[in-house]
Amino acid sequence: METYEIKAAIIGKGKQIKDLANTEGVTSSAVSQVIKGKTRSKKLRRAIAAVIGKPVSEIWPENTTEGEKAA
Repeated sequence: METYEIKAAIIGKGKQIKDLANTEGVTSSAVSQVIKGKTRSKKLRRAIAAVIGKPVSEIWPENTTEGEKAA
């Protein structure tokens, strides 16, 4: 998924980046960096995927690790 699609999907679920950041105990910037693909965090990828309701491998198919494919 493209960055704007991920953000739109989060908003479409009634959430904001800052909500996700607060829930996960990280900064909004950290969540944004993962969404943009600039950094990788299994924890945040799984949290984003859970909010969107899609598997991690569908959101970031080009660089999903084996451990994330099941998530």
